[in-house]
Amino acid sequence: MRAAKREILVGAAIGLGMTARAAADGGADFLLVLNAGRLRVMGAPSLAAMLPIADSNRITDEFARREILDRVRIPV
Repeated sequence: MRAAKREILVGAAIGLGMTARAAADGGADFLLVLNAGRLRVMGAPSLAAMLPIADSNRITDEFARREILDRVRIPV
């Protein structure tokens, strides 16, 4: 396990499947799927993630399952 060796782990916050693939190919150790990232891709400002405009858990879960989980081999 890498963390046990006290190495620095690099995570990438992503909002798009292409970004996830690029981060994984670039050497990221794990990915963070963020509602704010997804909303930014949809054209909303990051602040929109804090507003009650949608079910953020559902949006994030659907996005991760549809665009991320089957395309990368690192933890999400």
